Amino acid sequence: SIDEEEETPTTNSLTTNIVPDTAYTFQNAYSSKMLNLYAGNTANSTNVCMYYFDASTEQKWTPKSSGSYLKLYTESGSGKCLHKASTGNAEIYSGSNTQNSNQQIVIEPCHNQGYVKIRLANSDTMYLTASYDASNGGNTDAYKTPGASGNVFWATATDTNVKSDMQQRWYARLASRANDDVVTCRQSKNQWCWATVAREMIRYKNGSLKDIPYCTDSMRDVDVRTSAETCPTINGVKMADNATAQLVVDVNKSAANVSGSKENIIFLIEKYTGIEPLIFGATSGQDINIDENIRIYVDSKLAHGPIILNAFTANGDKGHSVLIVNKTTSGLYNMWDPYPGIFQEMTAAQLFKSEGFRCDAISGSPTVYGCAVIFFDN
Repeated sequence: SIDEEEETPTTNSLTTNIVPDTAYTFQNAYSSKMLNLYAGNTANSTNVCMYYFDASTEQKWTPKSSGSYLKLYTESGSGKCLHKASTGNAEIYSGSNTQNSNQQIVIEPCHNQGYVKIRLANSDTMYLTASYDASNGGNTDAYKTPGASGNVFWATATDTNVKSDMQQRWYARLASRANDDVVTCRQSKNQWCWATVAREMIRYKNGSLKDIPYCTDSMRDVDVRTSAETCPTINGVKMADNATAQLVVDVNKSAANVSGSKENIIFLIEKYTGIEPLIFGATSGQDINIDENIRIYVDSKLAHGPIILNAFTANGDKGHSVLIVNKTTSGLYNMWDPYPGIFQEMTAAQLFKSEGFRCDAISGSPTVYGCAVIFFDN
């Protein structure tokens, strides 16, 4: 897990930009999957679990005021809200003043832009937590055990089922903008950053998950294999499940799980979108000269979708690929780093000039400098 500053719990539920009576989606920082009401079932005690992003109603939640706190209601039309079962499991149940201790929450901000923690209001330490096993969840008793595969539950940071602080972080996104900037997978192995960001560019351009190679068991990881390996073909796309349920993409590499070049990124994107992206900048060892004209140029390309930024260490021997998703109203760039899988707000100087930014994907977390951007021109 990445380092995180200690946060002091607060009794004020409105400590973030979360707006009551407004629908949101919540994407877990560890699994990259969504807080999901199983199958849209509205019966009391229906399980709340993880599921890959599908823009469905069961992934939309509306915070509503409850005294000095909030309750988080499903948008599935049931009048049911997020509830802590006696076992510690997360489920839905009819909102009731007699259940306030199991339903009232505080939404706390994290230091990473957009991320929150969801805490039970009657506890300083009990947080909504995603299972370390990032499979899709279910609704049987076996799936409702805290820590079970694909499950969501309430736990302290020291609970034995919590192995990463990212399990308790959620990216809050307006449900009305659910398709705008959702990122559906993250890098979990060395040298897969290029394929991870390429896959997200494909998703943005195609606009639908069904048109993109993905594994229904896991949206979390990207696994690059050689063309010689046997992969089934689904909808014209070669793919397969390996032992850890990772996405498998055939990119005609000569070896599996190796670093990729800008040519590999462009090849992969063009293969699945039919559109060849463009590239601007150097290949390594120097930053983009981001004067005002170049900044305006880069900003204009964000209108056509996210931009891949290839960044390298000062001597150019190691690199990393990230995704610039959009630009905030305050003029900062919303950057998605596939490893460890977080959004961060960056200035132009941090992304493109000598200031650089810290790269946790490279051993020693060195500073890297933006060298090239890959983008769609229309």
